[in-house]
Amino acid sequence: MELSCAVFKTRLGWVGVLCSNHGLVRTALPRGSRDEALLALGPETEDISQSGNCPEEIAKQLADYFEGRSVDFSIPFDLREGTPFQRRVWEATRLIPYGKTKTY
Repeated sequence: MELSCAVFKTRLGWVGVLCSNHGLVRTALPRGSRDEALLALGPETEDISQSGNCPEEIAKQLADYFEGRSVDFSIPFDLREGTPFQRRVWEATRLIPYGKTKTY
């Protein structure tokens, strides 16, 4: 799997995204520094490019989200690394509307 990453600053801190050719693989939620966000993405980031197939739209949508704007995420996800149970949970969480909380 070919991976790339991007790290960008939001008003809440530095956010990192790890992407494959199939979509978003992993995020690092706001951190205190660029290096911390990169490290939080995992050890795979040591040997990959920082750009590549992480579309600018991912950064834009996440930046809008962290600015408090309602976002209709259209980011494709690459869920292939998860177990079948994890994939079902991730798909279910995508159905939760912005600003709402659900419990099970």
